[in-house]
Amino acid sequence: MALPSSGQITLNQIHVEAGGSSGSQVGINDSDVRGLISKGSATQMAFSEWYGASSVSISGSSHVGDAATTTSSFPNGNVNLSSGSKLVVVAVSAKVTGTSTTDLPSAVSCGGTAMTKAVSTGPVRDSGNLGGIASIWYLQTSLSGTQLISGTMGGSTGPNGMVVYEVTGHNTSSPIYSTATASNPSSLGTSLGITINALSGSSIIIAGNAYNGNNSINQSATINADFASGGRSFFGARKDSVGSGNTTYTISSDNSTTGAGSVNNGLFVLAGIAIQ
Repeated sequence: MALPSSGQITLNQIHVEAGGSSGSQVGINDSDVRGLISKGSATQMAFSEWYGASSVSISGSSHVGDAATTTSSFPNGNVNLSSGSKLVVVAVSAKVTGTSTTDLPSAVSCGGTAMTKAVSTGPVRDSGNLGGIASIWYLQTSLSGTQLISGTMGGSTGPNGMVVYEVTGHNTSSPIYSTATASNPSSLGTSLGITINALSGSSIIIAGNAYNGNNSINQSATINADFASGGRSFFGARKDSVGSGNTTYTISSDNSTTGAGSVNNGLFVLAGIAIQ
C-alpha cells in the first residue's frame, strides 16, 4: 500500500514500500528508495517527498462515457464498466447564475452507490452574472457492465455535462493524491492553466467549462469529451503516467472574448485531481 500522506514517516517504511525487508540495511540514496519518487543519485531529498509514494503505478485511466443536458437537471447516463476492482471518476461541470451554493452537484451516484466528492469549485461568475462550476467525484467499486451515473444538481440553471472515467491498478484506500482548482472571472481570456501536484506514474483528470468553442490542452493530455450548449462548453480531460511534482495543464479555446459578460466568453472554471 502507499506510504502515509502526512505525519511521521521513517526510512524503514520507505524501504518496505520499495520492496525491502523490514529492519534490513537501507540508505536514502539506494536506487530502490529513490525510485519511489523518481530521484537521481546523490540529489537533495526530504522525507516529506515520500508522502503518499507507492511502489505500484496505476495501470491508467479510460474514458467510458459522457452525457449532457440542456436543462437544470443532472446529465444522467449509462456507462459500461469493466470487470474487477476499479476507481470510477465522474467529472461534472454546470452553468450557473446564482451564488446560493458552492457545492454543485450536491450528490452523484454510480449504480445506486453514493460517490465521494474529491473537489469542487464555484459558482464562478463573470461581470454579466453568468458562470459555472466544476467538480470531480469518485467511487472504488467492483460494479461491472451497464451502470447508471445519476445525481442532483442543486442550484444549477443548466445546461450541464459529465464525463466518466475508470481507473485501474491503484493500490491505496485513499486514491486522490491531490486536488486543484482554477478560474479567471476577473481576467477573461482564451486560455487558463491549472497546476496539479502528482506522484510519478499517477493519472490526472480535469473537469471544466468554458465559453463556446473548441478546447485543447497541452502536456500531451487528452480532452475526451467537449460539448457546448447555452453559451458554455463542458469537457473532461486526462493524462496517464505523469511525472512527479507540479505540472500546469493549460486549456485553450479557439473562440474570442467578444461579448464577454454576456455569454461567458472568456471565462474558464476548472477542477483537477491526481490519482495515485
